[in-house]
Amino acid sequence: MKSGWLILAFLGLAACHSDYTPKPRGYFRIEPPAAEYVSLPPGQPYTFILSKQASQVSFQKEGVTLAYPELRAKLYCSYFHTSAEKLDADLEECRDLVARQAEQADGIRERAFSNPEAQVYGLLFLIDGPSAAPLQFALTDSVSRFFRGALYYDCPINADSLLPVTRYLQADVEALIESFRWEEEKTK
Repeated sequence: MKSGWLILAFLGLAACHSDYTPKPRGYFRIEPPAAEYVSLPPGQPYTFILSKQASQVSFQKEGVTLAYPELRAKLYCSYFHTSAEKLDADLEECRDLVARQAEQADGIRERAFSNPEAQVYGLLFLIDGPSAAPLQFALTDSVSRFFRGALYYDCPINADSLLPVTRYLQADVEALIESFRWEEEKTK
């Protein structure tokens, strides 16, 4: 009788064998909303359109921060005065910041923008692969003003999973750049 139980137990264990393969940790599908734009509130030395998804806009003396809470991202923008002589150094510093953010990345794509009627000239940097700031840009009037922006995520960086959000925000940044205008500054 004991051997019958042993055989039955052995057959039961043998039947439970399966080829289990652990599954990698998954990510939720991110579906960015349709793009809708509004004008930046007045009172700054510049103006542009921004996405309605940037629901938290905060102004500082030296720039503006656009927060996308649902996408867990922020676009930090800084503004400062420069000079024609210092402009090349400012652009080189911008390129150095991009290069430091892209040390682990697969590559950097650079795209130029030019709007002579509005005196807006700029560069958009797209960093492929893992980067804390996959989108960065710099705009200038080529004489005395400089506006720089960098996109950061408020979550762990996984470039493949964040690609739909990065593409969505790239379209927002391109709309910002294309609509960017310098306002007349008031002298005090």
